[in-house]
Parts: sequence; C-alpha cells; structure tokens
Amino acid sequence: MDSLQISLCDLPWWAVLASWLLPALLGYFWGILQYGRYKNKAKKAEKELSSASKRIVNLENEVNECRKAYEKVSREKDKLTQPPAPAQVHAPGQDHTGSPASVENITTTEIIHATRNIFGYSIRRNDLKIVDGIDPKIEKLLHEIGIYTWADLESVDLHYLSNVLREAGYPQVNVESWAYESALARQEKWDELKAFQEKEKS
Repeated sequence: MDSLQISLCDLPWWAVLASWLLPALLGYFWGILQYGRYKNKAKKAEKELSSASKRIVNLENEVNECRKAYEKVSREKDKLTQPPAPAQVHAPGQDHTGSPASVENITTTEIIHATRNIFGYSIRRNDLKIVDGIDPKIEKLLHEIGIYTWADLESVDLHYLSNVLREAGYPQVNVESWAYESALARQEKWDELKAFQEKEKS
C-alpha cells in the first residue's frame, strides 16, 4: 500500500488559510487574555503602591508630631528643672506680692498631735497635704520648686504656682485658698482650718 502523502497544494484554499489563521487567532486571544491579567495585576500593584505611599506620608506626619511633642515636653522639663522665681510674701489682707519668703527649718519631723481631735489624725509639721487639694504628687512637685513649709506656701506667688501646676499637668487645681489655709496651719488654728475647708466643700 502506498503511503498517503498530502501536499498543501492538494488542499483547497480555505483549508490552507484555516491552517494558518486558526493558530494565529488562538495566539491572539491568548495574548489578550494574558495582557488583561497582567493589566489587572499592574492596577492592583499600583493601588497597593499608592496606599503604601499614603501610609508612609501618614507615618512621617505622626513621627513629626511625636518629635514636636517630645521637644515640647523637653522644654517644659527644662523649665521645671530651672530654679524657681523668688517667692513673694504678703501681709494679711494684702495681695500676694512683697519681699522674699521667710526661711524655716524644712527638715523638722515634729508631729503635731493637736490635729487628731480635729482631723482624726496627727500630722507632721509643714505637711503640705493638710491644705485642701494637695496630694502626695503635688506635694512632691512643690518640694521640687522649693516649697517645703507652710510659710513657703503661704508666701508663694499664686500666678507662678498656677503656671507650674498647669505645665505639670494639673490645670484644674484651684490654688486660691492655699495661702490662707497655709497661714492657718502655720498658726495652728486647726478649728478654723477645718471649718473653712468644710465650708468650701459644701
């Protein structure tokens, strides 16, 4: 049997055309499909890159804000560590201005037992916490700026004191009565001090 041999010349023209056109069309559509996939991936990558760029910008802004906050805190810390302005004294009935504050022995550990009947406990002399509104943290802050005794607190400039407390994070603390309460404590007028504090709370 003779082997079958078919020549392109023996095929009709449309068969020859189809043999070339069909692979070309398949390749064309395959290329379009792959291009569409690549284009979608490119768009997705572009969106991710844009989102990452925005996040980087936001992070840079946050870093700048943190740097500014740190610089502000550092400046406030420097202010607090600087020697305080000279304290001012005032005579009874006068404004809180005048000559430098008097100096008392700040190392005294004398216990005043007379307060037990009034406040329910004995106190140490020059314990600033006897003044309404002063807690251990504020007392420590007052010590840091040179206020150790009732006389110091009685004579300090209230405007300066308010600024120190505000910068330290205590903007709501009212210091208006501190000088008066300190004067009563220094004079050991415990009944008057207790009555005044109860009146202020009522």
